[in-house]
Amino acid sequence: MGNIDWTKLDTPAMKFARAKEAKRRQIWAAGDAVLAEVKANYTEAEIESWSKQEQGAKDYAAGNTETEAAQFVAAIATTRGIKTAVLVEKILANVAAYGALSASVIGKQQRLDTAVTAATTQAELDAITWEAANNDNNV
Repeated sequence: MGNIDWTKLDTPAMKFARAKEAKRRQIWAAGDAVLAEVKANYTEAEIESWSKQEQGAKDYAAGNTETEAAQFVAAIATTRGIKTAVLVEKILANVAAYGALSASVIGKQQRLDTAVTAATTQAELDAITWEAANNDNNV
């Protein structure tokens, strides 16, 4: 009888820990896919400018039209051929809509992640899905 290499032993606890990690990645990917679907309608350059557009729109709406961010928004509006105030309204509406969606997605990811952490059996883990959570939340 030879020596047992305990480092190569794959226990049920180790398998379950790997299953939990796989479930986490699955949940994160599902949430990321929801947000990626929205972002698919925009160029990478525009997505990279969202925070500047948001700040510029907020500055403009507050009457701070001379900030760099407000001037950035004004330049986009001028190039588009629309009034800056109209673009500011569009940006702020998009910020609110994306913010609400992101908060919902992130909250759902965190809720499901907590459920994964709390799961003690494979059956409990298998019951945790993005789709099943759609029935009890708004994402």
